[in-house]
Amino acid sequence: MSEPTWIEFDFKRHRSELAFSTPFQMKFHCERIQTLIAGVPNGAEELRVAALRRLHSHHDGEIVAALLAVYVVGKIDDIPAVERLLDYRNERVRNAAKTCLFQLKRR
Repeated sequence: MSEPTWIEFDFKRHRSELAFSTPFQMKFHCERIQTLIAGVPNGAEELRVAALRRLHSHHDGEIVAALLAVYVVGKIDDIPAVERLLDYRNERVRNAAKTCLFQLKRR
């Protein structure tokens, strides 16, 4: 299944610069995602499905970008997909997964 162009573009554009390092950065990227999905009918669910698929990527930056999307639009049912990344080889991915899980468990 092919992803909508807006999702593909967003993941390619932001995958290397995303991190969960500061509250300011998190707020900025969360607002960017919310603005992006607001202009697309069913945008949140489309992004959620695409992000869950990208959690299986072999590119660390793409996984972190997907985790940020799940942080914003994910559901409690997505917890198992994120939990498997707690033992990932890259520390940045592990930390992003922890932050994402915290947010999902609050829903």
